[in-house]
Amino acid sequence: TQTQIVEQVYQNVLNRAGEAGGINYCSGELSSGNISVSQLVNAIVNTSVEKDGNGNYKNSTDATIFNNKIQVSQYCYDNNVNATENNAISLSSITTDFSSVSSVKAIASGFIDNSNNITPAF
Repeated sequence: TQTQIVEQVYQNVLNRAGEAGGINYCSGELSSGNISVSQLVNAIVNTSVEKDGNGNYKNSTDATIFNNKIQVSQYCYDNNVNATENNAISLSSITTDFSSVSSVKAIASGFIDNSNNITPAF
């Protein structure tokens, strides 16, 4: 259902349930065709990192979790982490605590693919 999609997006992006009002509104927008799922994801991401007039995050918890997930994702990309299917790296354990970032990076390090890093023979 549309509600399940919205709930899953909140869980995937922010590791939490959405507020009832937000879920109902977004579900209605999806059902009516006013937004697509990709627009929903974009809206939740943008809301999570929205700043006030002083440059502070409006919801620092959501912003920190999202930014921590980005940090791990960037680490995996930069290091050519090749973890798929049963070995996929999960971001569900990322929290506001930096140690959660370190823990997931440590797991990801076990899947660094060095096959494209060829050392020239002299």
